[in-house]
Amino acid sequence: MRTGMNHLAIHRRLGVLLTVGALAAGAAVHAAPASAQERPSGAPNEAGAELPPITCGGCSLPAVDNDYDDDGLSNHAERGTGYRPPAGGAGTLYATDPRDPDTDSDGLLDGFEVRARYDYARYGTRLRDRTSPTVWDTDGDGYSDGLEVKYVKTNPVKHDSDGDGLSDGAEGRTHRTNPNKKDTDGDCMSDGAEVRAGTNPTKRSTVRPLGCGGPKKLVPRAPRVPQPVPPPA
Repeated sequence: MRTGMNHLAIHRRLGVLLTVGALAAGAAVHAAPASAQERPSGAPNEAGAELPPITCGGCSLPAVDNDYDDDGLSNHAERGTGYRPPAGGAGTLYATDPRDPDTDSDGLLDGFEVRARYDYARYGTRLRDRTSPTVWDTDGDGYSDGLEVKYVKTNPVKHDSDGDGLSDGAEGRTHRTNPNKKDTDGDCMSDGAEVRAGTNPTKRSTVRPLGCGGPKKLVPRAPRVPQPVPPPA
């Protein structure tokens, strides 16, 4: 009888020990790591806040890309095409696409269009005023900003670069005149005046305005005859 009771007590003690051990093991498995370094990167801590990523010690991490499209404007400056600048001016924030280097598809990079001064080795430094990185044709003359800067060499922020009364686009596409020359055919009538008069601005007119007779002809002077010197009195 006593022996049976002893065995029963031993079994009870073993059961208690096993239960306590299992609880301890479970607690160890589910317990939070002792330090942030033991947690995986980005895992939440006890307070629910995300932990900083684990650094790799002395290894070199890739640099942060602050300009996704490599257009010369930072990702911060490019606010997206839905951005509306404040009434006081755009400042340094633009309604450009940070994933598109040429938001308005005019042939110029967004960063190039907003610079105050340009050093463009291939196309020169003719552009003195900023063009809009969100408008294909800033001055509304029918030529894109890129076409004016790179090829036609007209002013992309001036509707009529040569001041002849015709827009740059109308001169190149309609009248076939030079948008950088006020009088394409050199007959002393501006291209705009000839268009309004119904004459051909690319063909020199035989009837010229007063004061436009071409170079003056030099008339040879008569030879100077020396006068005799009277004798002294």
